[in-house]
Amino acid sequence: MSNNSHGDERTELEIIHELVQIISRLTKDKSPHKVRLSLTTIISKSKFEIMALTLGATQKAQGTLGLTDTVTNLPVTGTFAAVTAVPDSAFFTAVVNPDNSITVAGASAGAGNLAVSASVTYTDSTGAVQTVTKTVSIPVTVAQATADSVALTVTFGTPA
Repeated sequence: MSNNSHGDERTELEIIHELVQIISRLTKDKSPHKVRLSLTTIISKSKFEIMALTLGATQKAQGTLGLTDTVTNLPVTGTFAAVTAVPDSAFFTAVVNPDNSITVAGASAGAGNLAVSASVTYTDSTGAVQTVTKTVSIPVTVAQATADSVALTVTFGTPA
């Protein structure tokens, strides 16, 4: 044991702790997290990512563009430009609205994919501003219209 009366000697534990911190800083991944483009919708005040879409031949659905950090799964704030929405079939149509939301409308029974692309600008996890083009593909199914397309609904109200 050494005497630490002069204050210039460090304990072995302090040295080990300092070395661990140095190694941690040197090996830490400093690359930015990747982000992915998504199409989202709000249902009952909750936000959902549209992974696939099924609608009737006369129905429409609307989605909003979003970004998600692929490591943390948290939303990333960004801006979108040059937005395109291209169906690969004639079973449905897609329109990019002035606010960059996308409206999909069923045309006839069938299935296909909707390719959504945008130039996105965001601040990555390292604090750097990024501008990249992102694309997402969403499977879309349009259901066959039937003669009996009336659904039974139950509405609950105040008891009398």
